[in-house]
Amino acid sequence: MAITLSGDGTITGLTSTGISAAQTVTSISSSALPAGTVLQVVSATSASVVSTTSSSFVDTGLSASITPTSASSKILVVVSQSLYINNNTGGRDEAEGRLNLTRASTNIYEFGIQIGTTSSGTQKRIDSSYPITILDSPATTSSVTYKTQMRGTGFEDVVAQRNSYKSAITLIEVKT
Repeated sequence: MAITLSGDGTITGLTSTGISAAQTVTSISSSALPAGTVLQVVSATSASVVSTTSSSFVDTGLSASITPTSASSKILVVVSQSLYINNNTGGRDEAEGRLNLTRASTNIYEFGIQIGTTSSGTQKRIDSSYPITILDSPATTSSVTYKTQMRGTGFEDVVAQRNSYKSAITLIEVKT
């Protein structure tokens, strides 16, 4: 005999030695789940162009918020940030920028991007998508916002989502 699980949660076709047809599973407590279980996933994208010539960090327009179900949960943050850096002065031999990931006002991860001139001395720009993957421990059950920020050294044009290229962020709550 076939066992059937209906859309309303009822089960038919079980024998008396198994689960009765009247029993249904409506939810499982997260405390009953093993460590490593994905509890929730939140994602966002941005294609809005944001630019700066500042040497101070500015928001790229890419952010996402998550409310952890437990203060002991970890948040796996996965980012693909579109960034264009161009030396706009012509007087330097390189173009340099920085990309930053923050949780609220806490700096989670920061790295630099630098490109020098080519043999012809003309190449002083870079246009790419930069990945960030980090496991964070926010230690809260309040909503937390993760966002990316960018800056140059004051000699560059730094542009997020140039030509409306998409950037993406995904937040994955993992039970510990």
